[in-house]
Amino acid sequence: MDQKTNITICCPSRGRPELAERMANTALATADNPDAVNIKFYLNDDDPTLPTYCRLIQNYQIGVDQSPVFSWNQLAEQSNSYLYMLAGDDIQFITKGWDSRFMSQLQQYPDGIF
Repeated sequence: MDQKTNITICCPSRGRPELAERMANTALATADNPDAVNIKFYLNDDDPTLPTYCRLIQNYQIGVDQSPVFSWNQLAEQSNSYLYMLAGDDIQFITKGWDSRFMSQLQQYPDGIF
């Protein structure tokens, strides 16, 4: 999927699998092109809710407990996307077509930093 991915959402999460699932579901439900959105989670190997995460979400990496910033970087480095979004598991996507709006910013900010 990564070769055709326009946006990768990188999200570390711990102890809140239901929020992670909600974030992923709302992101895909409101996207114009959900097939071009990749959602990747970083999960801690010592998280007692890890089995629930593994049932509820699809794309995750499991590793040691670390800073969210380090987790975001690791997830982004493993993807080949045009844009990356650093997210928390507690966000909800409510804007229909958020992905198209996000991609349109490439014309305004060709370096991709905005």
